[in-house]
Amino acid sequence: QQAQLRELAFTDPETGLANRRMLDERFRRLAELAARDGTPLSLVLLDCGGLSSVNTAWGHAAGARILRTVGTRIEAGALRPDLIARLHATQLCVLLTGVDGERARTAAAAFARDVGRAVSVIEGLDVDLTITTGSASYPLDGASLDTLLDDALAQIAAQTRTPLPSAVPHGTARVADLPRSAGGAR
Repeated sequence: QQAQLRELAFTDPETGLANRRMLDERFRRLAELAARDGTPLSLVLLDCGGLSSVNTAWGHAAGARILRTVGTRIEAGALRPDLIARLHATQLCVLLTGVDGERARTAAAAFARDVGRAVSVIEGLDVDLTITTGSASYPLDGASLDTLLDDALAQIAAQTRTPLPSAVPHGTARVADLPRSAGGAR
């Protein structure tokens, strides 16, 4: 029962991914390790544009399933993340130990590209999903998780205010195949 309570406390119930509480705890432990032995520690923040309209039209369960699929695709990639956590309705944070700032920027671009390519098959949803990323490294870009997240979020905001045609991959998928919720919405 203790393990079950811990899982409930540290897991996002809609996606099955780690939640902010787990992200805080894992970052604290990894930052202590990085400070002690100099192991690089970085994070990549992914914002999945288009999920807000999915959540509005077909419910949060549909958006959560897409986020879960995005997380699964990142886990299956070349870089093995230490943690993938859901931050908000449309955002995931990926912690990467042993990855410096330059490799984190490369990883962010790869995550966006790989997930962007796969969007056409995610959950069969008919939505224009845009993956925008930002990254930050401890302690170079900041000493706290909040500072690193703010830095990565500022990068995302700069990209979305100034569209870069080739920098942000796009993809579409079909929403029509989603099962209807009890309220009748998809």
